[in-house]
Amino acid sequence: MQKIHTVGRRKSAVARVYMAEGKGSVEVNGKDIKDYFGPTTSYPAVSVMPLTLVEMASNFDVRVVVKGGGLTGQSDAISLAIARALCLYELKLLPADAVEVSEEADEATGDDVVATTRPIKALLKLNKMLTRDSRAVERKKYGFRKARKKEQYSKR
Repeated sequence: MQKIHTVGRRKSAVARVYMAEGKGSVEVNGKDIKDYFGPTTSYPAVSVMPLTLVEMASNFDVRVVVKGGGLTGQSDAISLAIARALCLYELKLLPADAVEVSEEADEATGDDVVATTRPIKALLKLNKMLTRDSRAVERKKYGFRKARKKEQYSKR
């Protein structure tokens, strides 16, 4: 199997994941994941949650290059990128005849409905691991102390 390359983003963090079959090592910016995030935090567990969810944590070697943001944004970006890599891996495993086109058309788009058997993607989607969290810090507005906090009003 060749390396699978995916990208995940959260807040201002961007994670590039290179995943290949191996023994289960996870390396972030050249360090072991526990050394990078620290031994007392839950960030390593959050980062590799998609692998543990599909019970493939010991099947892949994962190399991550992550930039920007803080530890929370970086761990969530890594998690999204790993989930996307697992979906690509599953797609490469499927034989060509696994995709069957049904005869029904979708009324909204007019396209044929494609039915596939993809248990990894279904499990990840059920646990909301394939959704990009678009929340970010709101910018500060002029005349305000912070994004929404105003100066205190004084009547006298």
